[in-house]
Amino acid sequence: MEDYRIPESRYKNLFSGIQGSFGNFNSGNATRENADVSSNMNFSFSSMNGFDNENESYLLRTSLYGSFGQNSNSYAYHSTTPSTRKESSMGESMSLNLFGRYAFYLMPDALYLYGASTVGGYYGFSRHETDTNNVHEQSYFDKDRRLEGNLSAGFGYGKMRDASAVFFVVRIIEKLNEDGFFTRELSKEEILTLVDIVAKKNEYDISYVRPRKYLLNDILNNLETMNVLKENRISAYEVGRIDEVFQEYIFPRMVGWTVDAGIFIGRNQSENFNDQYAYVYKQFYRSDINNIITSAKYGHAFSLFLHWYSAVTFNVPVYGKQNRVDQEIISVLTYQAGEKINNEFRVRYSKINQYQYGSITTEWYRFYNSFSIVNSVRYFVENNVYFSFTVDYFDEMNIDERNVLSNRSTANGMGLSFGLNYRFY
Repeated sequence: MEDYRIPESRYKNLFSGIQGSFGNFNSGNATRENADVSSNMNFSFSSMNGFDNENESYLLRTSLYGSFGQNSNSYAYHSTTPSTRKESSMGESMSLNLFGRYAFYLMPDALYLYGASTVGGYYGFSRHETDTNNVHEQSYFDKDRRLEGNLSAGFGYGKMRDASAVFFVVRIIEKLNEDGFFTRELSKEEILTLVDIVAKKNEYDISYVRPRKYLLNDILNNLETMNVLKENRISAYEVGRIDEVFQEYIFPRMVGWTVDAGIFIGRNQSENFNDQYAYVYKQFYRSDINNIITSAKYGHAFSLFLHWYSAVTFNVPVYGKQNRVDQEIISVLTYQAGEKINNEFRVRYSKINQYQYGSITTEWYRFYNSFSIVNSVRYFVENNVYFSFTVDYFDEMNIDERNVLSNRSTANGMGLSFGLNYRFY
C-alpha cells in the first residue's frame, strides 16, 4: 500500500429529468361519495466536473430540484338536504445547491493549499382551502425559506491517500487464484496497473450510467493483455468472481499523515411564515460560524488486513458570541481478511457547541457531548458458518441555554447483538 499513488482521473456528467403523475379516484358508500384528483410534477438538474491526481484536485457540483403539485378532495352526503364539501391544496418547492473545492500541492507530498465553498437555498410554499357549496370557509398557507453558505480555506503539510483500491485488487487476485485461473504470479507492476484502474472507480461511477460494465471490461482486458490466464478469454464464471469483490464492503485504507489549519466562515438562516385563521406566525433562525479549524490525521497499514486510522479536529471560534471550542476525536482499528473475517473497533468523542440567534424573544446556546465505543466482528466460512457479534457503549449529554433558562439531558447505555447461521448443505 505504501507504493500506491493517486492516478490521474477526470470525470464529469450532466443530468436532467422530469417526472409527473396524475390520479383520479372515486369511492363511496351508502352515506357518502368521494372524489379525489391529484397531479404532481417534479424536475431535476445536476452537473459534476472533477479532476484528481497526486498533486491537484478540484470538484464543482451543482444541483437544482423543483416540485409542483395540486390535490382536490370533494365529498357529498346522501340526505334530504345534501351538503357538499370541497378541500383543495397546492404546493411548490425548489432547492439549489452549489459546491466547489480545490486543492493543490506547492511541494509534492508536503505543503498544500485548499479552498472550498458551499451555497444552498430552499423555497417552499403550500396553500390549503376549504369551501362548502361554493361558499368559502377557510384558507391558510405555509411558506418556508432557507439559505446557507460557507467558505473555507487553509494550508496543510503531509500526504494522505485512500489505498482501498489495493485491497480490491488483491481480493480479485485471491479469488482467481483459488479457482486456478492464473498461469503465474502477477508482478508488482502488473498489480499496480490494475490498482490504477480500480482507483478510478469514482470516475466510472460518475461518467457512466452502467459503471460496473466499463470497469470490469477494463480490468478483464488488462488481465488478457498480461497473458496470465489459462484460457484465451475470460469466462462468465471468472467475471462473476471478480464482480463479487465489488459487492463486498471494504473498509477505507487511509495511509499517510497530514496536519492542516484554516478558516471556516458560514451562515445558516431560515424563515417560516404560517397564516392560519387570519393570524400570521413568523419564525426566524440564524446561526453564524466563524472558526479557525485545525486537524491532524494519521493512517497506517500494519499489514494488508490490519489497518489503523485516527483523526483529531478542533474548531476555535474567532469572534462573536460563540466562544467555546468544538472537539472531535476518532480512532478506528480494522481487521479484514477478505470476505471471511471483518472486525472494526471504533472510539469516537465529540464536543459540539452552537450559538443560535432565534426570534426576538428566543436565542440559545446548545452544547452536545458524545462518547462511543463500538466493536463489530463478522466471521464467515463460505457456504457453512456465518457469525456476527457487536458490542457498543455510548454516553451523551445535551444542554440548552435559552436566555435565563437552562435544560440538561443525558443518555447512556450499552448494547450487545450476535447472530449465528449454519448451512448444512
